[in-house]
Formats: sequence, C-alpha cells, structure tokens
Amino acid sequence: MRDEQGRFLPYDYPTMEELDLISGKEVALQRKLKIEPIEGSYNSYAVNEKEKRDWSGSVYLACVAAILAIAFFS
Repeated sequence: MRDEQGRFLPYDYPTMEELDLISGKEVALQRKLKIEPIEGSYNSYAVNEKEKRDWSGSVYLACVAAILAIAFFS
C-alpha cells in the first residue's frame, strides 16, 4: 500500500476502513440477502446470503489437468 504521496506504508499500517471500525463509525456494508418464508410457520422467514460461486479453484484445477494430459500424451 502507498500513501497519497506514493510512499510505501508499513504492513501493520491500518487502512481507512479499519480506522472507521476502530473509531466506532458505522460502515455501510451491502450484502445480498435472500429472504424466504418458512413453510408451515406463521410470519417466520429464513435469511440466507446470496453467494457468488468462486470459479478460481476449478479453473486452476482444469489448467493443471490440461497440462498433465498434454505432458502424458506427448
């Protein structure tokens, strides 16, 4: 990380978000929630977070498998 003048900051230097949390300021975090009514109950809801699928592990695994297949068949 660098400061406004382009100088490198130490690793333990707190970021602005951390400073806001330490000072007690409210930080608006936007989360995508999925709210569903619970079947068989009155006025009860299940709250789940919508999560994006992380494809990086699958892509990495596919690349490694492709490299091994090419090395095996050549």
